[in-house]
Amino acid sequence: MEYVAQERAIEVLNHEAGILDDLCEAWGVNQEQIKDTALRFFHDSKRLKGENEKQEKQILDLQVKSALRDGTNHNFFVRSEQDSPTLYVSYLPQFAEEFKTHGKGIVFLGSNFVVGLFGDPSKIQLALIEEQCAAMSSKPIKKNIRDKVSFKFKEKGKKPINATGVASFMITGSDFDTGRLVELLENQQVVSLD
Repeated sequence: MEYVAQERAIEVLNHEAGILDDLCEAWGVNQEQIKDTALRFFHDSKRLKGENEKQEKQILDLQVKSALRDGTNHNFFVRSEQDSPTLYVSYLPQFAEEFKTHGKGIVFLGSNFVVGLFGDPSKIQLALIEEQCAAMSSKPIKKNIRDKVSFKFKEKGKKPINATGVASFMITGSDFDTGRLVELLENQQVVSLD
């Protein structure tokens, strides 16, 4: 019985040594530097993730402000590379009053979500979008469609946003054909902001 345990221990040690050798070769370091290199990679990835999130918010801010300032068109869509709608759901509500005042709308399309905010709900046919999403999704869709939006700013002294008579929506599923959704939106006079 001891012999079998020793054989297994040797196999495990050889496997772990192989992993270390592979890392040394891939990273171009010797074994003594692996721990420091791994920690540096870990800390750099956390820092870069934070910078990436900040830049994504800046891009979203510019997209929303561009839509609001456009003097020609009122309703826009953007194809999104985001994995989830979280950024849009948390960020868009603060612009609800401006979208309502200017009669503007914006939709963000991803492979598993459609998120939008329209100041004039009559400018978007949500039932058609929901129907199309349900038809193409490989799992049941979930939806959250509201006609009022509230947003509390983190900065002190800023008045909270409470807008009614708007269309705030999120439809989630999977395997959405964004090309088909784009066609549907373009038929509703929603143009690309890209």
